[in-house]
Amino acid sequence: MEPLIESLNYILQNIINALQRGSFYAVISIGYSMVYGVLMLFNFAHGDIFMVGTYIGFGIATVFLATLTGLVPAPLIFLATVLVTMFLASWIGVFVEVAGYRPLRQAPRASAAITGLMIGIIFETGILIMLGAKRLSFPPLMETVNYHIGGIYITNVKAMIIILSLLLMLALHAFIQKTKWGMAMRAMSYDFLAVPLMGISINIIAPLTFAVGAGLASVAGILYGQAYPILDPYMGVLLGWKAFVAAILGGRGSIKGAAMAGYLLGFIEIFVATIFPSTSGSHCLFHYPDHPDLQAQGIFWYGTQYQTAALISVDPTHTGTSNGNCKKISTNVFDCPHAGLVSGHPHSSTDRIFLGI
Repeated sequence: MEPLIESLNYILQNIINALQRGSFYAVISIGYSMVYGVLMLFNFAHGDIFMVGTYIGFGIATVFLATLTGLVPAPLIFLATVLVTMFLASWIGVFVEVAGYRPLRQAPRASAAITGLMIGIIFETGILIMLGAKRLSFPPLMETVNYHIGGIYITNVKAMIIILSLLLMLALHAFIQKTKWGMAMRAMSYDFLAVPLMGISINIIAPLTFAVGAGLASVAGILYGQAYPILDPYMGVLLGWKAFVAAILGGRGSIKGAAMAGYLLGFIEIFVATIFPSTSGSHCLFHYPDHPDLQAQGIFWYGTQYQTAALISVDPTHTGTSNGNCKKISTNVFDCPHAGLVSGHPHSSTDRIFLGI
């Protein structure tokens, strides 16, 4: 009976991890689908809009935490950060549409695709020029609280990411279905050539679509920064392409399909890494400084390009993600805050992980 319970906990833990991962893909992929539905083109700069939105959120969060901590409750600081970041990032989306895509509406689709890639490179280079290549750490907007329910580990941050992502998608659905602006967007997606003849200006609906997509991507960036608090100018490339795959898989122009495909992609990514460990990175051995007699083998997902890492799975009964990305100490050694919680030994505050063992 006990092995059955452990297997069930193992599956449920991975489902929670997949819901968190899929939340990022779902929210970002919606932006791709919205733009395609209105203009019949994919905004290939959307992944980098997500990156810029994350950096904007980083700046807003830093200012608010420095000025409002102690004066305003933490949930209000988080809410203010989200709202201000959405507002500012939405103008990035408007700028992309007006400056990048509007002049190319009558041009071949390949021109628009190449322009999107160019805009993404401009955003990446701009961040490098303004802030440098040094990776930044996104400040925590709430204190992390760990919950142990049965054999499942979950944090308040992870629960917040999953719930808030679902609420955002429900709010977007209500906006599209219940408002005149949403009705105009749906009409434009049905026939973007005929609808302007009925008095609906594409020069208003198209920027609005880009603004909504950019705002959602910026919220995804803030949530991503709370889960994986390492900011990098190229962080939007891989996430953007994965979200693009979700948008295609969900049906071009289908917002519901893109959201569902985003979650599906999250499930595939987590469960493939769990079932086939060699696809996720490197095997590792945990060493617990607080408990030298304890050891555990696990799976470590790391990026050698950025020398960062995030723990995603521990064999055989516990999986999860570390509360923060790990810091590289030497070639095969990382310090991982709170990874002991993931591996089933929550009393260890800092675990040193050795790769390639």
